[in-house]
Amino acid sequence: MDDKTRVYLINVMFLLFAIFGPPFLYFIFTGHLSWEEFAICMAFAVLPLIGFLYGLRYMKKHFGPEWHRVKDNIPPEVGKLPKVRVFEGIGTLLFFLGIIYGILTRDLEAVVVLIGASYIIGYQGYRERLKYLLPDARKIYEKGYKIVFFVWLCFLLGLITRVCYQILLLRVEGKN
Repeated sequence: MDDKTRVYLINVMFLLFAIFGPPFLYFIFTGHLSWEEFAICMAFAVLPLIGFLYGLRYMKKHFGPEWHRVKDNIPPEVGKLPKVRVFEGIGTLLFFLGIIYGILTRDLEAVVVLIGASYIIGYQGYRERLKYLLPDARKIYEKGYKIVFFVWLCFLLGLITRVCYQILLLRVEGKN
């Protein structure tokens, strides 16, 4: 298999996971999936598709038609650094704990917070590997990280607001 086919297959695999992963995880966590909920999940699937097309356009624009041949020069010793192992290990552990917790409790908000936190913690270790990439290739990873971090913070803020509202609502109902 040549480099171009391999790179496109990997990208398509991640795209399919990003599109069909949310409805599948929603079904696992809630035990049901109506057509309306499936349609909402598919509406959110537009975002990974846009990101995929933007990434392809960006790579072709900055690295030319042979963009898939751009290799990274990450030494194998970097993956063995304690800092990298700790951050990536904690991020992976938190990810699996979030999935297990979500299956057991059916609490989607907590799962999204745990999975977002695992991504952010794991990315701190991955940033050590990014130091060895070309500056233009590093920019696209940093931009994606900032977008996911912002979305996670917005979701966390919404969750905190919801919890505070419920607490205030309980206090008001308790006084009546």
